Amino acid sequence: MSEWNLLPHEEAKLLRTAREEALLSQEDHDYLPKIPEQADVFHPHEWVLEAMRRAYSLGRQAGAHRAREEIRNALGVKS
Repeated sequence: MSEWNLLPHEEAKLLRTAREEALLSQEDHDYLPKIPEQADVFHPHEWVLEAMRRAYSLGRQAGAHRAREEIRNALGVKS
């Protein structure tokens, strides 16, 4: 796991999302889960989880930046 500083519940959410998407993908790969019970124990490739961590972290940073920008605008502070 890389150093994205995600909290355990954030990591769990990403893993749960990856498992759900793998089940819903309809791709015909032997390693993908076909039923919910398989999805519950499925472990996505590490590169998939790493991409999700990066996207989540970048989104969080962008959201924080936008929030600061909106606060500055509301206060009439120029950036």
